[in-house]
Amino acid sequence: MSLPPQPAPGPILETDFNNPGPVDTRKEWPKGHVGGKTYLSHGAHKYAWVSVLEKDSQYDLSLVGLSGVAMKPDVSGEDMPFLHPLGNDFEFFIAPDPRYVHLAAPQMRKDSYKAATKHALDVYGIKVPGVIGMECDSKMVPPLYQAQEGDRVAVWGRWIVDAGHDDFHTEIHPPLLMASARPAPSSQQQKAGGRVRQKDATDVHLITRPYLVSQEFGGDGLLTHLISEIAQITFFPLPLKTQVEAHPSLLNPPFRGFNLMTFKVRPPTPRQDAGMSCSWSFRSSGEARASRWRSSRATTASRFAWSSF
Repeated sequence: MSLPPQPAPGPILETDFNNPGPVDTRKEWPKGHVGGKTYLSHGAHKYAWVSVLEKDSQYDLSLVGLSGVAMKPDVSGEDMPFLHPLGNDFEFFIAPDPRYVHLAAPQMRKDSYKAATKHALDVYGIKVPGVIGMECDSKMVPPLYQAQEGDRVAVWGRWIVDAGHDDFHTEIHPPLLMASARPAPSSQQQKAGGRVRQKDATDVHLITRPYLVSQEFGGDGLLTHLISEIAQITFFPLPLKTQVEAHPSLLNPPFRGFNLMTFKVRPPTPRQDAGMSCSWSFRSSGEARASRWRSSRATTASRFAWSSF
């Protein structure tokens, strides 16, 4: 005798990645973390994106991960070209799952972050104290692998305070690994043809970064570098240079250490059995390394390891 259909045990994509607790419990900790000053102002931190766990490192040596719902995906129209040689950032907001709400800044001050927090409640019924930004150079995320509005996402990478804005919000910037999932017709539904009333499988797109843009210019932050450049073109009695230059560079390798990331994938509809069916397809190019993955039965757990030596 078969059992009646059971409710899905959870969201179609989630991670249970263990992160460090909050660095500080004060409401102003993100501002204090970067010295209270915005990027390129006198006395500010030399990086625009300051790692929460390794303030003076550009790598995500202590990886941070979370899952939640992607909202308002777009390509930024206001990024600084010196730090974006691979195009303006592809970005979205994440309404985090309950265990990850502490990754958001304690206060939402920027209008777009306030609006995204309200959007989570109004559209998805998700009540969170704040949202987390996700940003990655757009040329490293082909359109097929860009999260869409309402996708479930799991993201691991560098947890930062954005010192480029005076609200000092937090982001994952850039991600080391990003997974996005949405309901899709199962193979059985595709064979049957016709209109699908309720999609029966989950499609997952997974991508990792092939490059990491440095925030340093000859070992200095951008402000110190530009001051040095200006001093050279105004040198008396003869200028040492004729123009101010700042050339972005890539860090090699694009990540360090050994990183293990896990996530769970579930179908969007209940199942009567505990079977499991998955299909994989991988592609690798000069832009990105990515995969497409499908789960149509029960719950599937996946583990990925990234290592650099």
